[in-house]
Amino acid sequence: MAKKPFKIVKKIVDEWDPMKLLAMECPNDEYHPEIEKITAILPEVKNVEELADKINQIFTFAFDEKMIHEECMKVAERILKSL
Repeated sequence: MAKKPFKIVKKIVDEWDPMKLLAMECPNDEYHPEIEKITAILPEVKNVEELADKINQIFTFAFDEKMIHEECMKVAERILKSL
């Protein structure tokens, strides 16, 4: 992995802003715990579908709100292509 995975994941998750927290001018580190969890599992995931499922689980647990599968798939694809 050429670039730092955390920075890559942060950029993509912040652009996604799934809970619209950054749009409401919440702190820049609002998603850091979730980004750290995603970054930590990257070496273990085998494909886009698995990463999308993990992203869904992480955000559903953190915010008690179900994510849209298609959005998680797009985010997972972007992350894996950017690494």
